[in-house]
Amino acid sequence: MNKDKRRIMLAGFILLSLLFSFVGYFIAKNNSYQNYKSGKYFFREKAQTWSSTNPYEILSEDSMNTDYSDPRNLLLRTNNATVYAYDPEGPLCTVINGKQTIEGFPIGNLKFENEDLGNFYGTKQYSSGEYFDLINSLSKADLNSPRVSTKKMVAYKDSIKSAVMLLIVDLCLAIAIYVFFKMDFVKAIDAVLIIGAGISVVFNILAAFRF
Repeated sequence: MNKDKRRIMLAGFILLSLLFSFVGYFIAKNNSYQNYKSGKYFFREKAQTWSSTNPYEILSEDSMNTDYSDPRNLLLRTNNATVYAYDPEGPLCTVINGKQTIEGFPIGNLKFENEDLGNFYGTKQYSSGEYFDLINSLSKADLNSPRVSTKKMVAYKDSIKSAVMLLIVDLCLAIAIYVFFKMDFVKAIDAVLIIGAGISVVFNILAAFRF
């Protein structure tokens, strides 16, 4: 293979890798929503606990006999603890409190941050626009919390960041190639193309592992 054909192949591979990166963003975004529609991905509702126990009942016989080593019993007597609720069954649901998952927690002991609980009860499913509006409204802390069932729900955001980074790198390489072409430094052009192809391979491998 002559050098010109090799350069064209390397340049073509770099451009195709860049195109693949941007296409991957749209694929990842669509996959996120499709997994939400199928129930694989879901949101947990952020809520605050409140205790219906009268403060004067704390010293009652029933209260004294309560096993507070059980996280559920302790949470039932706790006010204003931030939890993430999901999977409702009748008057009960499952909550995540810190690193603890507590099943059978009374929904009546929760004050929800979101007044629209259609998503929580499974009676409403967000449209694509509503789904991404909700994700974009969540803070970084929310996205790193149990508010989302998995961080893969927002993996498409990392995908577009990677695509933009690769675009910047490729633009820098293109500038370098132009400079070396003007200087008639052919060997340097070959080296830049090889480096560019290598960087593209690394970006594509990282993208594959991310999803």
